[in-house]
Amino acid sequence: MAPLKLFVPLGSGATDGVVVTPEEVEEAKALYYRMVGWDEEGRPTRAKLVELGLGWLAEGLDYL
Repeated sequence: MAPLKLFVPLGSGATDGVVVTPEEVEEAKALYYRMVGWDEEGRPTRAKLVELGLGWLAEGLDYL
């Protein structure tokens, strides 16, 4: 979960009154994880490890 202060509207400047919802944060996090080749928990996928030349490491990970 993101820090609660992230969801408080800003009070001045170009982003005055702008607020980010918890749903938006979760959507952005999920998109980022997909973009970098991670699973929903933020761990590298087997495919990403292979891409990085670390396929051997995947054999020892119990979450894959």
